[in-house]
Amino acid sequence: MRVRLVLMPGMDGTGALLAPLAASLSAAMPDTEISIVSYPTDEVLGYAELADWLCERETLDADTILVAESFSGPLAVEMAERRTVGGVVLASTFVQPPLPAASLLRAGVTRLMFAVSLPGVAVRALLVGWRAPAALVCGVQDAVAQVAPAVLAHRLREILAVDVSSALARCAVPAMYISARRDVLLGGRALRVVQRLRPSLPVSVLDAPHLVLQTNPDTCAAIIVRFVRERAAEGVS
Repeated sequence: MRVRLVLMPGMDGTGALLAPLAASLSAAMPDTEISIVSYPTDEVLGYAELADWLCERETLDADTILVAESFSGPLAVEMAERRTVGGVVLASTFVQPPLPAASLLRAGVTRLMFAVSLPGVAVRALLVGWRAPAALVCGVQDAVAQVAPAVLAHRLREILAVDVSSALARCAVPAMYISARRDVLLGGRALRVVQRLRPSLPVSVLDAPHLVLQTNPDTCAAIIVRFVRERAAEGVS
């Protein structure tokens, strides 16, 4: 079975933070093509527009496994419904707004929220944990700094309005979920919604913060490799 992995980034959209995972996957599966998606940093595109944008630029077929973290989870679900893909790995993500009172919060989101540099203490508290290396904290700050504030604000508003729960429930594509036990952004609600919609969905829970793919790239790579090989075995059988 020929496999192609498409790694889909979080809200920064640059793809830069997925390089360690890509390296771990390449080491484990050296013959596998791995593509990291980078969304436009200066175009205000919502989920529907990004789905169109992705369809134009990526080859998505039955040999494609989508690996989507955080912001990209709903987009991967949308793509799995639009195109025939081989599987979807969802990591620390959601199919409905992950916060209560999302509509009220959405009304208060403006570009000014992203006009200043993301403080390191916020990166540690919300995304990578207090024990994360300084290089990872700086990497997150650098990735966010590459994106226009208006773009980040629009992506946050999209997160607070998205609902692809029906699409996930209908989706027949093999899928799995990587959950972070110490995810203070999503808590356990996002996973519970996914499990209610797809009760048989395999879940791997890691003792990690929200950016589970960045803080545990080798472990996540091993989980993804196992998922890919199970799909290949099912295809042979």
